[in-house]
Amino acid sequence: MIDDFISLGKIVSTHGLKGFVKVAHSGGILSESSKIPHFYISTGKDDPPQLISIAEWSPGPRYALVRFQNIDAIEKAEPLIGKILYLPQSQFPKPKEGEFYTHQILGLKPKEKDVVHETFQVVSILENPAHPIFVFSDGKTEILVPFVDRYIGKINSKDSTIEVFDWQDWFLEI
Repeated sequence: MIDDFISLGKIVSTHGLKGFVKVAHSGGILSESSKIPHFYISTGKDDPPQLISIAEWSPGPRYALVRFQNIDAIEKAEPLIGKILYLPQSQFPKPKEGEFYTHQILGLKPKEKDVVHETFQVVSILENPAHPIFVFSDGKTEILVPFVDRYIGKINSKDSTIEVFDWQDWFLEI
């Protein structure tokens, strides 16, 4: 069941005396104000996610402060440390045109002209102040490609590909 969920962040500490927790995340939903009324919380694969309602939420670029319903003291918040916040894929807010969530890009394969390079796929996305960097890998080799118009074209989640330019030139840089 947890495979249908996307991890949003991990509770790393309490914050203050009124039951707030500090959630470390890498952007996305927890870095923006949102109208999501609840999350699911779990410790991982063997612990089924359980619904938990949000009382207050203060988004931030690396950490979000969250207080859940019925958690109004530091003593009640401490057992939540180490737990992971999730949302089912179906409950993610729809991204704007041309925008994607990280989980939608991971696993996509590079496509140059009409050739899909089946052995490579996006395994992670590195954040960089100038632009994100896609990490393509075939299990042996990793290629870091800046997400700029010069190297990356259209992202097509329907056919699981990312249009790439000058694919062979990337190998010359290894």
